[in-house]
Amino acid sequence: MPDRMENLTEAVYNHLSALHTPHPVRYMEHLGVVSALAALLARKRGMDVDVCQAAGLLHDLWMYKKDFPMTREEHRLHGETGSFLAREMLRENGGFSEDETEIVCRMISNHNYKEETHGEYDELLKDADLFAHLLKNSDYDKKYQYHGRGIKIIEEFGLTAD
Repeated sequence: MPDRMENLTEAVYNHLSALHTPHPVRYMEHLGVVSALAALLARKRGMDVDVCQAAGLLHDLWMYKKDFPMTREEHRLHGETGSFLAREMLRENGGFSEDETEIVCRMISNHNYKEETHGEYDELLKDADLFAHLLKNSDYDKKYQYHGRGIKIIEEFGLTAD
């Protein structure tokens, strides 16, 4: 019997496939990497793995649903707007409690405010998202000036920043 993360992952994959977007594989890859990194960080930090993994899986789904290019304002607000879609996806497919859904939605709502500090769950999603970007582009933290957040994540994993 599939667990709630398997159900949610399949629902996200089906959602992206139905959009007929030109880059569904790239989008699913980013969501999957952030989800996996969120799960790893949750284990390391002693937090709820499924909640963190679900937030990683859903964090940019609205942005991918929205046809690009986005306005600067739409991108700035994609976390807040995306939390509504995340709530819908969790209720329909996730098997998450209302409390867990609230945590996931708050994480998503705050994830693009990486220069600000929020609660520990919010910070975990920001870190997982930033780390996923750093893995693809080592200058990402410098480019967006997240004040050393990327270096802290790299060090948390026992790696060195080159």
